[in-house]
Amino acid sequence: STRHTSTSLPKHAELANEMAGFIAAPEWYASVGGLKIHLALLKVVEETVCPGTGFSPSYFWACLARLTAELRPEVEACLARRDELQAKIDGFYERCRSSGGDPVAPEMRQQCKAFLREIGYLEEDRGPVSVATQFVDVEIASVPAPQLVVPSDNARYVLNAVNARWCSLFDALYGFDVIPSTSVQLGAGGVGFVLQGSDATGPAPPSTGGYNPLRGEAVIEFANGLLDEIAPLAFGKWSQVTRLWPKFVGQRQQLELQLQSGDTTSLRIPSLFVGSVGSLGPPNATSSLAAAPAKLPALPDTGRIFLKHNGLHMVLEIDRDDPIGRAALSGIKD
Repeated sequence: STRHTSTSLPKHAELANEMAGFIAAPEWYASVGGLKIHLALLKVVEETVCPGTGFSPSYFWACLARLTAELRPEVEACLARRDELQAKIDGFYERCRSSGGDPVAPEMRQQCKAFLREIGYLEEDRGPVSVATQFVDVEIASVPAPQLVVPSDNARYVLNAVNARWCSLFDALYGFDVIPSTSVQLGAGGVGFVLQGSDATGPAPPSTGGYNPLRGEAVIEFANGLLDEIAPLAFGKWSQVTRLWPKFVGQRQQLELQLQSGDTTSLRIPSLFVGSVGSLGPPNATSSLAAAPAKLPALPDTGRIFLKHNGLHMVLEIDRDDPIGRAALSGIKD
């Protein structure tokens, strides 16, 4: 963008001249494919960038030379236009000051805007526009999720960016105020919250640290409500689920779920289920969940159920050996 200043400064003629070949590169630069390349860049391309890609360094430099030749005229034209605009802006400031005016005074703003429109620095608003792009990864173009832009040469940053799209719902609920804090957890440790149907309305006492099992129950309750919303059952509620497993129906798998009543149900929209891994299966005749304690079913199933809603995947982690999984009727630990 062009500088909008009141002082005439050196412009980009030097850069334009350098691009046009008027400023010679240092003698120690390597000559490759019509280009002058810094030795450090030459080494990186030949020893790190190209190996393993199937493309030779000579092909890389030939492509870069063609790209430079193709784009150079356009870049030079843009730099020349920038210098032209800057010269007009500098002249406007000089004329304004020579006539006794102050170009940065608030009352001059409308005159400045009119001048910038006149020289083509500002364009008129022509209303909404539509822009289409091609060859964009579906994770960026179609899948809604957090996007982090990070330097690719920092592994830790890249890992954080990947994990920003993949996180624990239980951890987020437990540690954040989506579930509000109240005095219902007095003496339970950790921070407070409201359980559905609770009469507790007072402020929460200070945290005493450690895991708060009451807040854990509230997290499970919240998650069951979310599942009722985005993956509703054909009948029954997720809070009533005691076991879930994949089942073949014809050539396709669908998710089967057993309720506290002993009835079996499925997803209202079967296509939300996209897969599973682990040791997940229906209860056998010798271990019926209908007779199991309502609070803590003791069936040793472990695995993952994969659901897909609005283009986003959700994984239900099932592990009854986990403390959180033992506390959930369904065995879902996250």
